[in-house]
This record gives sequence, C-alpha cells and structure tokens, in this order.
Amino acid sequence: MVMDTIKNTAEEFFAAGGFDLDSLEVAVDEQTGTTRVKVRTADAPLFIGKHGEVLYAINHIFKKIAERRFGDSATHAHIDINEYTAKREEEVRSKALMLAERARFFKRDIELDPMNAYDRMLIHTMFKETRDIVTESTGKGMARRVVIKYQETFSPPTHESSEEAYKERF
Repeated sequence: MVMDTIKNTAEEFFAAGGFDLDSLEVAVDEQTGTTRVKVRTADAPLFIGKHGEVLYAINHIFKKIAERRFGDSATHAHIDINEYTAKREEEVRSKALMLAERARFFKRDIELDPMNAYDRMLIHTMFKETRDIVTESTGKGMARRVVIKYQETFSPPTHESSEEAYKERF
C-alpha cells in the first residue's frame, strides 16, 4: 500500500537525520487529495523555520526521495509538522477569500504578497471554477505572487458568498 511505503520512507528520512519525533502518521487530506505525513515533535521550530522555509525545504527533499523510490504516485505527499501546514493553508485560504471579496467590491485586481509555489497552487485551485474571479501568478523567483482579478460576468448574481461556494467544492 502506498500509504505504508510513504510512512516508512518518512520514518527513514527523519531517522537518518537523527531527529526525535513524538509521533508520525499518514493520512489523505480530503480537501486537497494529497497524502499528509503528520509529524509531532517538541523540536517544531527547528523543522519549521522562519515563515515555514525549513519545512518547505524538507518537503522538497522528501518529495525528491519519494519520487525516486515510487515515481509520480508519491509527488502529492506533504510533511506537516505540528499542524503548521494545515494552519498555514487555512490562513492562505481565508486571506484569499477576503481579497477576492475586495476584488469583487472594488471591481479591480488585487495583488498578494510574494509566496511559495504551494501557497500559490492553493489559491489557483480555490478559484479555478469561480466565474467572476481569475487568478494569475506574476513575478520571478522569490518575488512570485498571485494576482486575484475580478472578471465581469453576465449571469445573474447569486446570493451565496465565496466562502459558501468554496465549502461546497471541498
């Protein structure tokens, strides 16, 4: 089973680094469909780093190891230390929903702060089926960011908010 092999790989990965973990479990995230390796440790700040940069690097290395061992089936596995990633995803989603409402209200584009590829992907996925909001990544390297664009639609307006529409999709 893929989940067991991902768990074993994660255990080997952390053991090779000599890291002490309180627990490690693997589960499929129902919202994103990704395999989440949930790690609990007292050394969370060491694994997360400033703004999650260390965790992002750990995930990159772990994905490369998993890809070599299992091919593309393991590319959607993410390590989450003390639920940092889950909390961060919720922050990104909340901010994107708020800014999308602002784009609708003012009928203009809203540019977000630079963010990593995973956070940009979350925002693009959130709005991929939204008729009046389009997202686009701009910039290069560390300055890459998402622009939330309002797009006039000719269909009658619905009375549901973006958050309700988002919850229906996920």
